[in-house]
Amino acid sequence: MSVLAQLGNLRLCWKVRLSSGALKLNIDATLGSGKGAIDIRAVIRDASRAICGALAKNFPGNFRVFLDESLTLRDSLRFALNYNLIPKFVESNSRNTIFALNNEVSGSLE
Repeated sequence: MSVLAQLGNLRLCWKVRLSSGALKLNIDATLGSGKGAIDIRAVIRDASRAICGALAKNFPGNFRVFLDESLTLRDSLRFALNYNLIPKFVESNSRNTIFALNNEVSGSLE
């Protein structure tokens, strides 16, 4: 079962305010400090903006921005699931990734 399928009502968005009890995962991918790598960063916060979990790792590879952000989302969601920090929302600054994955979640991408 895919990571997205395990999360059910997950919403991907630019910015959102959380209601009490909800968690938000904020993700970002940047060029790594070494050649041929990307840095993956993720923070899980609650409605009071307290940090519940954080992930920072280096991933070997030199991909296009869309793939970098998609890999970041995948690894960040796996991290969240492993620690039972199930986000209701994912916030990213990658408009293309948000658009594509929202369409895939709704079943419009085959």
